Amino acid sequence: IMDHTPAQGRMVGVLANEAKVRELIQCYEDVSIAAINAPENITVSGGRASIDDLVQRAKKERIFIEELEVSHPFHSILMRDGARLLEAKLENLKYHAPNRRFISTCTGNFITEEKTLNAAHWGRHLEEPVLFTEAISKAVLAGGKVFIEIGATATLSGLVAQNSTNEGMLVLPSLRKNKPVWNQIYESIGQLWQAGYTIDWKAIYKENAVRIENLPHTPYERKRVWLEDTVATASDLQQQLASESRNLQELGTKEAAATQEVYFDNTDTSVIREEIRDMISQVTGVSGQDISDSLNLFSFGLDSLMLVQLG
Repeated sequence: IMDHTPAQGRMVGVLANEAKVRELIQCYEDVSIAAINAPENITVSGGRASIDDLVQRAKKERIFIEELEVSHPFHSILMRDGARLLEAKLENLKYHAPNRRFISTCTGNFITEEKTLNAAHWGRHLEEPVLFTEAISKAVLAGGKVFIEIGATATLSGLVAQNSTNEGMLVLPSLRKNKPVWNQIYESIGQLWQAGYTIDWKAIYKENAVRIENLPHTPYERKRVWLEDTVATASDLQQQLASESRNLQELGTKEAAATQEVYFDNTDTSVIREEIRDMISQVTGVSGQDISDSLNLFSFGLDSLMLVQLG
C-alpha cells in the first residue's frame, strides 16, 4: 500500500510543548502534529518544503529538532489518500470485538467491548496523531506499573519515563541498540522474576537444556597446566638486571618531572555522579543501579533528544 501512496514529506521531533508546536505549524496547510510523545517532545509530519522552513524557524528560536528516518509523512493530512487505500484493502476482513483490555494510541483511551476495530479505525490511525502521552497516563491511572516494550530499540521505554515519575514503575525493553539480543531479553525477564512475576521457563527454553559456553563437553576433556622447568644462564640474568635498571631510571625521571605539575583536587565527585545517574534514570527508565561510569549510555536507548533534556 505504501508503495502506491505518492505522498512525499518529512517527519521531525521537536523538543517543545504542544502549544508551542501548534504555534509553529499554524501557517502550513500540509503540516500536522504526528505524535505527542511527552509533555516536551512532539513529532510533526508534513511536506518537505514546509518542514524545511519550520526547522529553520525552530532553530532560530533555539528549539532542538531531530530528523526521523521515514519513507512517508505518516500521521499527517498528506496520508489521507493512503488511509483510504488501507481501508479498501482491509474492508473485506472479518473483525471481532477485543477479548482483552488495551489502550489505543489513536484515542488515548481503552477500547471498549462495543468498539469494533474495523478498517476505518486503522485508516484513521494512519493519518491522525499518536496520542502516546494520553495512552500512558490512562494506563498509569488504571494501575499500570509494569511496561514492556516490544520493538528493536528502547525508545518508547525512555518516553514512558518522561511521562511518569511514579515510584515503583518497571519499564523494560525487549531489545536495545548495540546490545546482544538475548542479553537484553534475559535481563528484562530477570527483572520481572525479581519483581515477583511468574516466568514460564519452559516457554523460554522450549524444554531444551541450557548450554553454558566454554565448559568442557565431558569430564574427560582435560587441559594440562604445568610450569615448565627452565634453566636461566648468567647472560640471561645480566640482561634482565640491565633492563630492570633502565626501567627504574626512566621511572625516576618521569616521577621527578611529574612532581612539578601535580596538583591536588579534593572535590568529592560522588555526589555529582549520583545526581547525573538519577537524571539518566528518569529519562531512560533504567534503574540507577544498572548505570555505571563505564557503560555506553546509547545502549540504554538514550538518543539526542534525551541528551538535550538532560542538559
